[in-house]
Amino acid sequence: MLIICDALHADHAHLLGVDTAIETVRPTPGLWSLPFLKQTFEEGRWDDTVYVGANGYIGYIDHSRLHAVVVPDATTAIEAIHPRTVTDAAVETLQTYPDKRCVIHFMQPHVPMFTPDGPITDVWEQVRGGEVDDETLRGWYAENVRFVAPYVQEVTAAADGKVVITADHGENLGERRWGIKRYGHSHLTPECRLVPWLELPVTERREVSHGPPRETTQLDAAALEDRLAALGYR
Repeated sequence: MLIICDALHADHAHLLGVDTAIETVRPTPGLWSLPFLKQTFEEGRWDDTVYVGANGYIGYIDHSRLHAVVVPDATTAIEAIHPRTVTDAAVETLQTYPDKRCVIHFMQPHVPMFTPDGPITDVWEQVRGGEVDDETLRGWYAENVRFVAPYVQEVTAAADGKVVITADHGENLGERRWGIKRYGHSHLTPECRLVPWLELPVTERREVSHGPPRETTQLDAAALEDRLAALGYR
Protein backbone atom coordinates (compact mmCIF):
# COMPACT_ATOMS: atom_id res chain seq x y z
CA MET A 1 0.00 0.00 0.00
CA LEU A 2 1.18 3.49 -0.87
CA ILE A 3 -0.06 6.37 1.28
CA ILE A 4 0.27 9.84 -0.22
CA CYS A 5 0.12 12.86 2.09
CA ASP A 6 -0.49 15.78 -0.23
CA ALA A 7 2.13 18.57 -0.07
CA LEU A 8 4.11 16.92 2.75
CA HIS A 9 7.42 18.71 3.37
CA ALA A 10 10.16 16.11 3.88
CA ASP A 11 11.33 17.81 7.08
CA HIS A 12 7.86 17.38 8.62
CA ALA A 13 7.33 13.68 7.88
CA HIS A 14 8.41 12.72 11.39
CA LEU A 15 5.29 14.47 12.74
CA LEU A 16 3.20 11.59 11.34
CA GLY A 17 4.48 9.55 14.27
CA VAL A 18 5.39 6.48 12.25
CA ASP A 19 8.53 5.82 14.27
CA THR A 20 9.29 2.37 12.89
CA ALA A 21 9.66 3.56 9.28
CA ILE A 22 12.93 3.78 7.37
CA GLU A 23 12.93 7.37 6.12
CA THR A 24 14.63 8.68 2.98
CA VAL A 25 13.78 11.30 0.35
CA ARG A 26 13.12 10.92 -3.36
CA PRO A 27 12.47 13.29 -6.26
CA THR A 28 8.83 13.62 -7.23
CA PRO A 29 7.65 13.23 -10.83
CA GLY A 30 5.46 16.32 -10.45
CA LEU A 31 5.66 19.65 -8.62
CA TRP A 32 1.89 19.74 -8.05
CA SER A 33 -0.89 17.18 -8.02
CA LEU A 34 -2.00 17.12 -11.66
CA PRO A 35 1.43 16.43 -13.23
CA PHE A 36 2.19 13.96 -10.44
CA LEU A 37 -0.99 11.99 -11.15
CA LYS A 38 -0.48 12.13 -14.93
CA GLN A 39 3.18 11.09 -14.78
CA THR A 40 2.39 8.29 -12.34
CA PHE A 41 -0.84 6.73 -13.56
CA GLU A 42 -1.03 7.48 -17.28
CA GLU A 43 2.02 5.35 -17.97
CA GLY A 44 2.89 1.75 -17.13
CA ARG A 45 0.64 -1.04 -15.92
CA TRP A 46 -1.66 -0.34 -12.96
CA ASP A 47 -4.43 -2.90 -13.40
CA ASP A 48 -3.47 -4.46 -10.06
CA THR A 49 -3.98 -1.14 -8.24
CA VAL A 50 -6.92 0.74 -6.70
CA TYR A 51 -6.61 4.49 -6.09
CA VAL A 52 -8.53 6.02 -3.17
CA GLY A 53 -8.56 9.77 -2.67
CA ALA A 54 -10.34 13.10 -2.68
CA ASN A 55 -7.92 15.04 -4.87
CA GLY A 56 -10.12 16.53 -7.56
CA TYR A 57 -7.37 16.30 -10.15
CA ILE A 58 -7.87 12.54 -10.41
CA GLY A 59 -10.90 13.45 -12.51
CA TYR A 60 -8.71 15.29 -15.02
CA ILE A 61 -6.42 12.42 -15.97
CA ASP A 62 -6.83 9.22 -17.94
CA HIS A 63 -6.97 6.65 -15.15
CA SER A 64 -8.10 3.79 -17.36
CA ARG A 65 -4.87 1.91 -16.58
CA LEU A 66 -5.94 1.59 -12.92
CA HIS A 67 -8.10 -1.33 -11.83
CA ALA A 68 -10.42 1.07 -10.00
CA VAL A 69 -10.66 4.60 -8.63
CA VAL A 70 -12.57 5.18 -5.38
CA VAL A 71 -13.66 8.79 -4.81
CA PRO A 72 -15.09 9.13 -1.28
CA ASP A 73 -18.69 10.32 -1.20
CA ALA A 74 -19.50 13.42 0.84
CA THR A 75 -22.08 16.19 1.02
CA THR A 76 -19.56 19.08 1.06
CA ALA A 77 -16.12 19.66 -0.41
CA ILE A 78 -14.58 20.11 3.05
CA GLU A 79 -16.12 16.84 4.24
CA ALA A 80 -14.79 15.11 1.11
CA ILE A 81 -11.18 16.06 1.80
CA HIS A 82 -11.39 15.47 5.56
CA PRO A 83 -9.06 12.59 6.54
CA ARG A 84 -11.91 10.80 8.34
CA THR A 85 -13.73 10.46 5.02
CA VAL A 86 -10.63 9.22 3.21
CA THR A 87 -9.76 6.81 6.02
CA ASP A 88 -13.20 5.20 6.02
CA ALA A 89 -13.01 4.76 2.24
CA ALA A 90 -9.49 3.37 2.50
CA VAL A 91 -10.33 0.75 5.13
CA GLU A 92 -13.37 -0.37 3.14
CA THR A 93 -11.29 -0.57 -0.05
CA LEU A 94 -8.63 -2.69 1.64
CA GLN A 95 -11.36 -5.18 2.50
CA THR A 96 -13.16 -4.99 -0.86
CA TYR A 97 -10.00 -5.54 -2.92
CA PRO A 98 -7.88 -8.04 -0.93
CA ASP A 99 -5.84 -8.97 -4.01
CA LYS A 100 -4.99 -5.45 -5.19
CA ARG A 101 -2.41 -2.86 -4.32
CA CYS A 102 -3.95 0.28 -2.86
CA VAL A 103 -2.93 3.92 -3.19
CA ILE A 104 -4.47 6.09 -0.46
CA HIS A 105 -4.26 9.83 -1.12
CA PHE A 106 -4.82 12.04 1.93
CA MET A 107 -5.16 15.77 1.19
CA GLN A 108 -3.30 16.93 4.29
CA PRO A 109 -1.12 18.84 5.00
CA HIS A 110 -2.20 20.70 1.84
CA VAL A 111 -4.47 23.67 2.55
CA PRO A 112 -7.03 24.11 3.98
CA MET A 113 -5.44 24.26 7.39
CA PHE A 114 -7.66 22.46 9.88
CA THR A 115 -7.64 24.49 13.11
CA PRO A 116 -9.76 24.35 16.29
CA ASP A 117 -11.70 27.32 14.86
CA GLY A 118 -12.41 25.54 11.60
CA PRO A 119 -10.65 25.08 8.25
CA ILE A 120 -8.75 28.03 6.77
CA THR A 121 -8.86 27.94 2.97
CA ASP A 122 -7.41 31.36 2.05
CA VAL A 123 -3.97 30.68 3.53
CA TRP A 124 -1.89 31.94 0.61
CA GLU A 125 -4.04 35.05 0.22
CA GLN A 126 -3.38 35.89 3.88
CA VAL A 127 0.34 35.27 3.41
CA ARG A 128 0.52 37.48 0.31
CA GLY A 129 -1.48 40.18 2.08
CA GLY A 130 0.88 40.24 5.04
CA GLU A 131 -1.80 39.10 7.47
CA VAL A 132 0.09 35.89 8.32
CA ASP A 133 3.83 35.72 8.99
CA ASP A 134 6.12 32.77 8.32
CA GLU A 135 6.12 31.61 11.94
CA THR A 136 2.32 31.42 12.02
CA LEU A 137 2.23 29.71 8.62
CA ARG A 138 4.73 27.06 9.69
CA GLY A 139 2.80 26.51 12.92
CA TRP A 140 -0.42 25.96 10.98
CA TYR A 141 1.34 23.63 8.60
CA ALA A 142 2.88 21.51 11.37
CA GLU A 143 -0.53 21.23 13.04
CA ASN A 144 -2.03 20.08 9.75
CA VAL A 145 0.52 17.27 9.63
CA ARG A 146 -0.32 16.32 13.20
CA PHE A 147 -4.02 16.52 12.31
CA VAL A 148 -3.73 13.83 9.62
CA ALA A 149 -1.26 11.68 11.58
CA PRO A 150 -3.78 9.51 13.53
CA TYR A 151 -5.69 8.78 10.33
CA VAL A 152 -2.52 7.72 8.55
CA GLN A 153 -1.71 5.48 11.50
CA GLU A 154 -5.23 4.00 11.41
CA VAL A 155 -4.86 3.08 7.74
CA THR A 156 -1.40 1.59 8.24
CA ALA A 157 -2.77 -0.52 11.11
CA ALA A 158 -5.52 -1.85 8.83
CA ALA A 159 -3.13 -2.70 6.02
CA ASP A 160 -1.61 -6.05 5.22
CA GLY A 161 1.59 -6.21 3.22
CA LYS A 162 4.16 -3.57 2.45
CA VAL A 163 3.33 0.06 3.37
CA VAL A 164 5.13 3.15 2.08
CA ILE A 165 4.25 6.75 2.96
CA THR A 166 5.23 9.56 0.60
CA ALA A 167 3.96 12.82 -0.94
CA ASP A 168 2.97 13.91 -4.42
CA HIS A 169 5.05 17.06 -3.96
CA GLY A 170 6.50 19.10 -1.15
CA GLU A 171 5.74 22.62 0.04
CA ASN A 172 7.56 25.91 0.41
CA LEU A 173 6.92 27.73 3.67
CA GLY A 174 8.80 30.97 3.13
CA GLU A 175 12.25 29.55 2.34
CA ARG A 176 14.37 32.00 0.37
CA ARG A 177 15.50 30.51 -2.95
CA TRP A 178 17.39 32.49 -5.61
CA GLY A 179 16.71 35.67 -3.68
CA ILE A 180 12.94 35.18 -3.53
CA LYS A 181 10.81 33.87 -0.68
CA ARG A 182 8.82 30.91 -1.91
CA TYR A 183 5.40 29.75 -0.78
CA GLY A 184 3.21 26.82 -1.78
CA HIS A 185 4.35 24.44 -4.50
CA SER A 186 5.06 24.21 -8.25
CA HIS A 187 8.57 25.57 -7.60
CA LEU A 188 11.82 23.92 -8.68
CA THR A 189 13.06 24.05 -5.11
CA PRO A 190 14.38 21.24 -2.90
CA GLU A 191 11.37 21.68 -0.61
CA CYS A 192 8.93 20.99 -3.49
CA ARG A 193 10.97 18.53 -5.53
CA LEU A 194 12.23 16.18 -2.80
CA VAL A 195 9.55 14.24 -0.96
CA PRO A 196 9.69 11.86 2.01
CA TRP A 197 9.75 8.11 1.44
CA LEU A 198 8.89 6.15 4.60
CA GLU A 199 9.01 2.35 4.38
CA LEU A 200 7.38 0.45 7.21
CA PRO A 201 8.65 -2.96 8.30
CA VAL A 202 7.20 -5.78 6.20
CA THR A 203 5.90 -8.94 7.88
CA GLU A 204 3.87 -10.28 4.97
CA ARG A 205 3.06 -9.36 1.36
CA ARG A 206 -0.30 -9.29 -0.37
CA GLU A 207 -1.05 -11.85 -3.04
CA VAL A 208 -1.71 -9.40 -5.87
CA SER A 209 -3.47 -10.18 -9.15
CA HIS A 210 -4.10 -8.13 -12.29
CA GLY A 211 -7.62 -7.49 -13.49
CA PRO A 212 -9.47 -5.43 -16.11
CA PRO A 213 -10.43 -1.87 -15.14
CA ARG A 214 -13.74 -1.61 -13.35
CA GLU A 215 -16.31 1.08 -14.06
CA THR A 216 -15.55 4.08 -11.87
CA THR A 217 -18.09 6.60 -10.65
CA GLN A 218 -16.99 10.04 -11.81
CA LEU A 219 -17.67 13.30 -10.01
CA ASP A 220 -19.51 15.83 -12.12
CA ALA A 221 -17.74 19.03 -13.17
CA ALA A 222 -19.34 21.12 -10.42
CA ALA A 223 -18.26 18.69 -7.68
CA LEU A 224 -14.72 18.59 -9.05
CA GLU A 225 -14.54 22.38 -9.06
CA ASP A 226 -15.89 22.54 -5.50
CA ARG A 227 -13.19 20.18 -4.25
CA LEU A 228 -10.45 22.08 -6.06
CA ALA A 229 -11.78 25.33 -4.61
CA ALA A 230 -11.63 23.83 -1.11
CA LEU A 231 -7.97 23.13 -1.77
CA GLY A 232 -7.33 26.75 -2.76
CA TYR A 233 -7.06 26.15 -6.52
CA ARG A 234 -10.05 28.28 -7.52
